Amino acid sequence: MRSPSKMILHNVAIDIAVLRQFLIKSHYFMSYDPVKETVKLSVNDGGGGESILEIRDASWEAAQRLAELLDLKPTDDMPNPTSWSRYIPTLKICHDGSPLADMIEQKLYRSKIPFKVVRNCPEFEFRSDARYTMSSYDRKGLEKEALRQIEEIERDYKEILSTKP
Repeated sequence: MRSPSKMILHNVAIDIAVLRQFLIKSHYFMSYDPVKETVKLSVNDGGGGESILEIRDASWEAAQRLAELLDLKPTDDMPNPTSWSRYIPTLKICHDGSPLADMIEQKLYRSKIPFKVVRNCPEFEFRSDARYTMSSYDRKGLEKEALRQIEEIERDYKEILSTKP
């Protein structure tokens, strides 16, 4: 009997459970080109987008089914969408070697909040989009502000962190 977590497209078997685990906590998106009949799955974890899978000679129905299995949402309001995505922002820490940067990195790691670390930065910086941003230009109250922002991020990420894609 075939595993319900596998999808077969022509001669390609895709283990959806493994693929979802690989893509966990990233921004990933999929597009379908009806002229070329191709499905393209891409991921962007903050370092630029990369194509990870392309399937040729695929029907729109197969693309739609794959999007549903990966829990991707349509990016447009068309009855037959051709692009789907799931956006999960990734935090970035410019680690200057300070104890504060170490503390924030450990706290994010324990919270399972997705983040990237850039080492050997001239000064500490912590950001994701424009919402959570701080830097060491003003060290006064920086630790308290960092902890406050991490608590806010944990609240904002609560639903995302408790589920798989």
